[in-house]
Amino acid sequence: MGKQKHSDEYYLEMALAEAQKGRFTTSPNPAVGCVIVRDSKILGMGYHHCAGQPHAEIMALRAADYQVNNATAYVTLEPCSHYGRTPPCAKALIDAGISRVVIGSTDPNPKVSGRGIKMLEESGIEVKIASGKIAKKCVKLNRAFFKSIKSGRPFTILKYGMSLDGKVALSTGESKWITNNACRSDVQRLRLWSDALITSHKTITSDNPKLNVRLEDVPIKLLTGLDTTLITQPIKVIIDSHAQLLPNYSLKDLDKYAIFTSGENYIVVGTNESFADPNAAPKRTSKVKKAAQTSSQADATTDCMCCAAGDGTESKASAATKSRKAKGASSSKSADAKATASKTTADKSTATKSTATKAAAAKSSSTKATSAKSSSTKATSAKSSGTKATATKSIAAKSSATKSTAAKATADKASKSRKAATTKKADRKRVEVSASIEPKAKTTKSALAAKNKVAPKEMCVSWHINQDKVIARGANFVVEQWSERVKILVVPFALGTDGKEHASLNAVMDFLGSKDIRVAMVEAGSNLGSSFLEQDLVDECYCYIAPMLLGQNAKSAFAIAEPKRLANAMKFDKCKVRTFGDNIGLVLTKKRSSKKKA
Repeated sequence: MGKQKHSDEYYLEMALAEAQKGRFTTSPNPAVGCVIVRDSKILGMGYHHCAGQPHAEIMALRAADYQVNNATAYVTLEPCSHYGRTPPCAKALIDAGISRVVIGSTDPNPKVSGRGIKMLEESGIEVKIASGKIAKKCVKLNRAFFKSIKSGRPFTILKYGMSLDGKVALSTGESKWITNNACRSDVQRLRLWSDALITSHKTITSDNPKLNVRLEDVPIKLLTGLDTTLITQPIKVIIDSHAQLLPNYSLKDLDKYAIFTSGENYIVVGTNESFADPNAAPKRTSKVKKAAQTSSQADATTDCMCCAAGDGTESKASAATKSRKAKGASSSKSADAKATASKTTADKSTATKSTATKAAAAKSSSTKATSAKSSSTKATSAKSSGTKATATKSIAAKSSATKSTAAKATADKASKSRKAATTKKADRKRVEVSASIEPKAKTTKSALAAKNKVAPKEMCVSWHINQDKVIARGANFVVEQWSERVKILVVPFALGTDGKEHASLNAVMDFLGSKDIRVAMVEAGSNLGSSFLEQDLVDECYCYIAPMLLGQNAKSAFAIAEPKRLANAMKFDKCKVRTFGDNIGLVLTKKRSSKKKA
C-alpha cells in the first residue's frame, strides 16, 4: 500500500474485507465490517455474522475489549440508530468513547438513513463519509440490500448456461453438460448468495433437480473465513401457473420430484378469484365504487369457459336481445287475445317497453303501416281518446285508406299530450330493463377470450383458494400451507407476450419482498427467463458460454420477440467478462425501462 498504508481508504479496505466474510450469511441484514484504530494501531475488528447476532461495531468493540477512547472506527455502512433485534450501534460507539467515525456508505433503510450520522455528530463525534472507489465497493457489496429496501422487492439475478450460438439444450432435451466444472462451481456461489431460487414446472419435470446449495462444489476460497454453520438453503419457488404438477390436487403428485424432499418449497399457481379476506370486516364503500366493483366482479366471476354451455359464439348484446324478444312474445299472445280483428303479430319490441304501448299495439289491427301517421295509429289514438265508433274500428281493421279526416284530427288533438307522456315513460322503462339485463348476461367463451386475447382452454385451471389452508395473504397473493415443506402461492393471472395467461411474476416479486428476500435467482428455461427480462424484473444476468455450437434446431436460451427495429432491441448497458478455463462468463446489467410497472 505504500503511502496509503495508514489512510482512511486503507482501513476501510480492511473493514470491507471483514464484511465480505458475512456476505452469504447475514440476509436479510446487510454485510458490514468494522475496524477500530488509534495511533495507526488496530485495536479490534469484526463483522456481522447473521441476523440476530451482534453487529460489526459491537464485534470490533468486543475484540478491543472496549478500550477505544479517542479511537477512530471504520465502518462499511452507517451505524444503525434504532432498536431492532440488537441495540443501536451508534449509541454503542458513543458510549465507548470513539472520537471519529469513517463510513463507507450511508444506509437507505428509513429506520436509519442519516439518523445514525446525526446521532454521532450531536454527541461531538467527527463523521466522514467516504467517496471514490472505496465508496463504490461498499455500495456494491450491499447492492441487493439497497435495492430491496428501496423497492420492496428482491434483487433478481438470471442465470444461463449456453453454447456459443446461444443454445441451452439439444432438441432432444439433452443439456448435461454444456458448460465446464468451473462455471458450475460459480453457479453454486450464486446460489449461496441467493435467498430464493425460482424455476418453472417444466424444468422440474424435465430435469428433476434439487436446486440446493452444494458446499462441496463451492470454490474453496469463498469458504475461507466463512462460518458454514450459519449457511441456510434458499427457499424454492416453482412457477406452475395452471397447477400441472398437481393433476390430482394431492401431495402424492409431488413424490416423484427431488426438489420437494427438502427445504421450503412454494408452488406458484394462478387464479381469477379475489384476494380479499372473507372474514375481514366489510368496509364502507361509496355508491360509485360499489357500482364499479359490481361490474368488475361480474367479469371476474365468469364460469370456466371450457365448461360453459353453448358454442360460445353469442355476444352479450345478442343475449340481451333474445331476452327482450322472449318477453315480447309473451306480451304479444296477450295482445292477440284482445285484438280479434287482427291476426298479425304486433311489434314485439314495442310491446315489452311499457304497458301503455302494449295496449296501443293490442288495439292496432295492422303492422304493415310503420309511419307515425298510419291509420292504425290513428285508430288507436281515436280509441284512447274516448271514441268508440264501430265504423272507426272497422276502418282501422280493413284498410288505412278509408279513414275519415275528422277522426284523424280528433285523434291527433286528443292523444298529443298522452303520446308524449307515454313515450317518455316507455323510454325510461327501456333504460331500466336494459340496465337490469346487461350485468346478468353471462360472458361467453368468445367474448372473454377476445377480452383476454387468450384461447378459452388456457383459462380452465383457475386455482380455487382454500381459505382453511391460508396462512398468509397480501394485496395480490395468498399462501396455502399444504405440508411442512410444500406451500401453494396463489397469485392473479397476467397476460403474457405470448397471448396466454400466466401467474403474475410481479405478484411473486411482491410476495418475496414481503418475506424480506434480498436476492432471488432465476434458473429456468428460455420462456420463464425471457419473461423476467421482458417484464424488466432482472437486475443482473449471468451467462456462462461454452465454445461449442449446437445448431439451429437446438433449444434457444431466449424466447423474446424480434424487435421491429434495432433501436428497439433489448439492451444491456454494462458487461463484465470473466474466464472459467475455456469457458467465459458475462455479467450483464439490463438497461432499465422508463415505463412504470402496473
